[in-house]
Amino acid sequence: MAVLILGLFIGAIATPFTELDLVYRLWSGAFPGLSAVGLFEVGSQKKSDA
Repeated sequence: MAVLILGLFIGAIATPFTELDLVYRLWSGAFPGLSAVGLFEVGSQKKSDA
């Protein structure tokens, strides 16, 4: 949950760097945050199973 909030925050503060609407910036911050956690979980599960 923390990475989702962090991604939303980073997307929101990207105002000076892009001309996108706020909704698009929030989505573009949330997806990478959630994806990073998913990839980390997949990697850590494979290491603990081996």
